[in-house]
Amino acid sequence: MKKLRANITMLVLGVALMAPVAAFAGNAVLVLGPDATEAQRTAAEKAKAELVARGETVVELPADEAGELRQAAILGGGGPVIAAEGAGISVYDGISGKDITKAFKTGPLVKAAEKKEAPTPAKETVPVPRKSTPREDTAGIHNRIGLQMGVSNLRKNEDDFEMLAANNAGASSRYTAATGRFRLFYERALSEKYTLGLAAGTAKGGQIVYDQGGKTLNMDVAPKSVTLYLRRDFGRHLGVYAGGGADFVSVVVADGSDLAGIGAQHGNFEGDGTVPHGEAGFILSAGNFSLRFSLVNTFGGSISPLKASGGGAKYLLTVKGNKTLSYKKEGQPLAAGERYFKADPGGFSSAVTLNYAFACW
Repeated sequence: MKKLRANITMLVLGVALMAPVAAFAGNAVLVLGPDATEAQRTAAEKAKAELVARGETVVELPADEAGELRQAAILGGGGPVIAAEGAGISVYDGISGKDITKAFKTGPLVKAAEKKEAPTPAKETVPVPRKSTPREDTAGIHNRIGLQMGVSNLRKNEDDFEMLAANNAGASSRYTAATGRFRLFYERALSEKYTLGLAAGTAKGGQIVYDQGGKTLNMDVAPKSVTLYLRRDFGRHLGVYAGGGADFVSVVVADGSDLAGIGAQHGNFEGDGTVPHGEAGFILSAGNFSLRFSLVNTFGGSISPLKASGGGAKYLLTVKGNKTLSYKKEGQPLAAGERYFKADPGGFSSAVTLNYAFACW
């Protein structure tokens, strides 16, 4: 801009000295190069039309013939000079070199033709998929179907086995504390951190033995359990859970030594019942595998009466005076001080299980 104005200012002197030989005295000169934009040409035509309306003669010169604006002003004899400048056009006074673009109605159009360079759009970065390791494959996954296998250690509730041992000299009652635990589980995500789970399975290996003078009473317990729980995850590797459910228990008492005094014709005494339980613990996870450490309280429950069949009759196992085993035929009333034998499969246990989720999504 400064160079253009300096050139026009210098041409004032040139006009004074060379005006007599000017080819087009007093004419306006339009100078547009071959690289002029469509917007520049449109604005120049509007300025040209306005000059013609004022009675001016407008001479258009190719840029390569006009050279600098100084030469264009000389050729015009001091008339206005219309030239491409920047992204638009400008109009200069041929005598003073002053920018007179605003004096034309087309002035605003000239400025509007000046296009600002559009900002370069930010290049969209497409993330390159990173190959995950087996440990990372289940990151963020909360829906699982899997299998639990482990061991549980039980501290049994006291029932009639312990009572008989306490009231008969030399008698004893013992039980197997360690049992196997096998369950299937299904977990469904409620949110990024919380998961609702359902586990169902059974325990194997628990047995209670009452011994009195070499004669034994053996009880096997086969619980089938269902647990509904809520799981809370803290990152990919640690979680806690708590819930509850029910144990559906079948009890089989074998009186092979005939402590009840029925005779050899009777079979095993059997009974079943439902016992509630609560469960809580924490989970350590690595991929599809996890370790679950649990505390389980199976609340006190009484499985009674226990029935056996034999000789075409049904027998119910009873206790007299909290000391002696006996029986009643089904339908007979209990005698004074006599009640039905009670087995309690409940107790407090700790468990550790290895879990494998064979379906994850």
